[in-house]
Amino acid sequence: MPKGDIRPTGDLANEVLCYTIDMKNDPEIILNVDQKSTSVEHEVVVYVDFLCPFCGMFQSRFSEKLRELVDRGTISLQYRAIAWIDQYSNGYHYSARAALAAQKLNESQSDLNFRYITKLFVRGVQPHEGQRFDPALAKFASLAALADEVGASDATVKNIAALEFDPNLEDTLIQAQLAKGHELREKNVIPSTPSFFVDGELLDEFERAKWLDAH
Repeated sequence: MPKGDIRPTGDLANEVLCYTIDMKNDPEIILNVDQKSTSVEHEVVVYVDFLCPFCGMFQSRFSEKLRELVDRGTISLQYRAIAWIDQYSNGYHYSARAALAAQKLNESQSDLNFRYITKLFVRGVQPHEGQRFDPALAKFASLAALADEVGASDATVKNIAALEFDPNLEDTLIQAQLAKGHELREKNVIPSTPSFFVDGELLDEFERAKWLDAH
């Protein structure tokens, strides 16, 4: 099985698409959490939108448990960042920009992925849907500063700050991210964010809490 694939099981086989990950060409952004063990009992995949308040609550509630399970070798953990509710950032494309900043960090310092993702979801750091954005925060510099706070190198911070986009150009990475979010919504691949998969099976809010508590 190629690393990163979701192989649906049971009744989900006809509902959940299976992706073969291409980090360079697939606009779906893959963020693997570093792990010490080479063999794990379960593969966990979480779809998130960095503007989504429910994703923020999920990460706040379960981050310590997820880190524990990764370190123990119980799970491998992969986040898939999409621009699901980007339209609620008042034209600043926060969902897509945060995902692209996380991808840039992943390219050079993937060991910081979990800390950066958790930082992006901290209350007071994560913007609110529909809030009035300060134009200064619409630049990648603010996302680069967060990378600096979690220990990214000067080079990585500069690479994130140097990211640019024109939301009016259809061929930009931003538009690719938006298209992926729309595609997943239209095909009903995921019902909402966060969507939590264990070994290819989608667990709802109550099932995932029960599963995590049991492990």
